[in-house]
Amino acid sequence: MIMSKRGYARSRKERGLPGGTLSAVQKALATGRIESEQDGRIDSDRADRAWAENTSATQSRPAAGSKPALPGRGEFSCGAAWLALQVCASARRAWPAFVAGLNFSAIPEAERLAHRALLVAVMTYLLQEWLEDYVSAGDLPAIDWSIFGKDGPQIQAETEALWIEWRGPEVQRGLAAKRRA
Repeated sequence: MIMSKRGYARSRKERGLPGGTLSAVQKALATGRIESEQDGRIDSDRADRAWAENTSATQSRPAAGSKPALPGRGEFSCGAAWLALQVCASARRAWPAFVAGLNFSAIPEAERLAHRALLVAVMTYLLQEWLEDYVSAGDLPAIDWSIFGKDGPQIQAETEALWIEWRGPEVQRGLAAKRRA
């Protein structure tokens, strides 16, 4: 069946297969593990075969919500997903306030905003990347940029620019969609 990248990620997740996030599908495409059609959509049958053939056991993590290999591990997956969401949400709420309170007097004033943006971007981005099998960015609370006062919009712009640089175009599309909403 031919489907979009998001649709293919959703189908993998529903079937309990690894790669059930858009970022995992995009990474598989970028590394040549799977291929898309000329129009950018994915033939799910062909991609599933390629994914299995081109993925070593060390590359693959169990899909979130997939059936556990050992008895009693289902509760672990549910708990891990809950905990991952709590950690990422907490970081989005608490980390910017922590960074806003740091003393940057040893850093030249012209560089302070960039340093604050980098600290916020690194913590929030890395947590989401590490926990992407358990957490969808859409489920996370928005970051309260007003904590930085008048510098909030500039720190937000610099943070988002870093996310785009690190993650690529899908982050840019997601941020644009959130701004329109």
